[in-house]
Parts: sequence; C-alpha cells; structure tokens
Amino acid sequence: NVKTGKMIHSFGCLAGETSSGSVVTSMAQSPAVDTVAVGTSDGSVHLVNALHDLRLFTLRHGPSKGMKLKVGSAVTSLSFRTDGNASRQGVAPLAVGCDDGSISVWDLTPVEDEATGTVRRTLMTRMDGAHHGGVSGASYLPGEPLLLSSGRVSNAVVLHVFDAPDG
Repeated sequence: NVKTGKMIHSFGCLAGETSSGSVVTSMAQSPAVDTVAVGTSDGSVHLVNALHDLRLFTLRHGPSKGMKLKVGSAVTSLSFRTDGNASRQGVAPLAVGCDDGSISVWDLTPVEDEATGTVRRTLMTRMDGAHHGGVSGASYLPGEPLLLSSGRVSNAVVLHVFDAPDG
C-alpha cells in the first residue's frame, strides 16, 4: 500500500527463484483470470496464479547465436497479445522486452515433448537490437496484432506488425 507503506502481497512461490539477488522488474496481467506474468532482473519470466500463489511455469532466454548480448538481461516490459487472430491461429503470444534492447515473443501454448513427456513453451521470434540502449516499454495494442515499443536510450517508438501466424 503506497499510503501506509505496508506490503500487501508477496509471491511466496517465487521465493526460491529470486533468492539469488534477482528482483521483480516488470509485471503484466494475463487475459487468463488470476494469472500474472512476472519479469525479473535475471531475465526470467514466471507465469503465476496469484490467487493460489502457484508458479505455473518459467521462461528463460539468453543471447541469440552470434550475438554478444549479456545473458540474463533484465526484463523491462511484458505484454500479452489479445486479438482474435492469435487465438484463431492457435497461439497465445507474450512479448518480453529486455534491457539489452531485445524483444522476444513467446507462444504460451503448451507443447508436449513425446519422447520425454515434458511440456515446454515456444520462442516464436526474437528481435535482437530492437532498441539501442534497452527497451523501456512494449505493449500490444488491445485487440490488434500490433506491438508498440519504446527505447530507453534511443528514445525511439517502433510499431511491430504481427500479421503472420509465426510471429
């Protein structure tokens, strides 16, 4: 609570994940009830059921091949895509902006590995160097396949169009 200075919620399910000095840097409400995405300073994104304090899964990403970007760049922004085209195409995109200037788009639709029986999520695309000096914000426009992002140092605003099913 801002007025009283009292903490009103703590993610107990993330206590072990953030004990290594990593802190929460970004949050976004999911279109799914009671679910939030929590971005951290080590580059992880945790999907959490806030009602039951349960970590559903974690996304981790590092630099692309050939890129000399620091591993575990802090998450600076998160945004869920909510337009009908995405659901008709069978994808549930989440955009993740980082302080290394990259924007990653994950498909949150679970994919089961038949050999191991594990469930994973798919990195649809990664835009390295989307903003020189880091991403300060990224947000899908409501009901549209459009992602608006802004740069921290570059002071640029970029509109990304996602009209194809692959990101």
